[in-house]
This record gives sequence, structure tokens and C-alpha cells, in this order.
Amino acid sequence: MQKAHLAVIGVICVAVVAGFAGERLSRFQFGFAEPPMTRSELAGETLYGTSCAVCHDDPRQGAGPRGPALVSGPYGPGAVGLAQMSRAVLIGSGAMPAMNGISREDIQAISDFLVYRAALPQ
Repeated sequence: MQKAHLAVIGVICVAVVAGFAGERLSRFQFGFAEPPMTRSELAGETLYGTSCAVCHDDPRQGAGPRGPALVSGPYGPGAVGLAQMSRAVLIGSGAMPAMNGISREDIQAISDFLVYRAALPQ
């Protein structure tokens, strides 16, 4: 009998964890308020504001004065992988100069922020 109770508790725990993991997506799908950002997304938002926005503008508004939009189009999440984004930031690409002082962890955080913003309803 005790094993059966433990099995039921285990199934409930798995269901609860799965529910929390899917909550973020379901909140987007059904038009609820924006879910809270993760630490990485928050760090990425700050880094984007100080390092990227001067050329790429607000990520929800599209292209800025000197750089393409980074939440949609050919440079949006899904179109550009993290490796390609890292190369562009660390080495430079086309009109984009190499960005000094940005680590790979910073690039991951910026990428996380852009993915978060791209998923929000317009």
C-alpha cells in the first residue's frame, strides 16, 4: 500500500513540474500578461540596451538607424543560430564591428532576451 502511495505522489510531482514548464508557453498562447523574464533574459535586456540598441533600436520596433531588426526577418531568433550571432558580435560581420568586452555568456543572455521578445504578441 505504501508503494502505491509513493507512486501516486511521484506521478503528481511529475505532472506539477511539467505544468510549470508549459505554463510560460500557454500564457503566450492565450493572451495573458507577459510571463516574468528569467535571470538570463533580464541580463540580456540590460546588455541589449547598452550594447545593441544604439544600432538595432528597440527589438520590438524593428530595424534601427544602422542595424537590422533582431527579432524578426533574416536576423531573428531561429534564422540566426547562437554560433553565427557569436561570430558577428565577437568578430564583426558586414557593417557590424566587433564588440569588445562582451563575453559568450553575455551573447547567450542577449540571445535569450531576443527569443523572449520574439515570442511576445505584437
